[in-house]
Amino acid sequence: MVLGTIGSAAILFSFLATLGSVYAYIVSERDASTASRWLKTGRAAWIAGSVLSFIAWGLLIYLSLTHQYQYAYIYQNTSNDLPLYFLISATWAGQEGSFLLLFYKYTKTITLLKKKK
Repeated sequence: MVLGTIGSAAILFSFLATLGSVYAYIVSERDASTASRWLKTGRAAWIAGSVLSFIAWGLLIYLSLTHQYQYAYIYQNTSNDLPLYFLISATWAGQEGSFLLLFYKYTKTITLLKKKK
């Protein structure tokens, strides 16, 4: 049950970091005198949210691969009969996993786009 708690905490803190990032970016646009400091804070929060979402998704994959049926999501979307590629894809079989995957892909895409600039 510890891994589920870590995953839930990662999702919660990822959400909070993303909100903090949005706030920092908004403040940086409104206050030119401290814009660079707020931009650095926003970037750090965005990266933290990305890393935490990756951790949560990785934990979900691990729980799926190790057949941790005490978690309802794993119990509902996987079975012992599934081959490896279906176990991995089962992480986004339900609504929660799909949202987590999309959030991770979104944060990764934005992070890569920001690095290009």
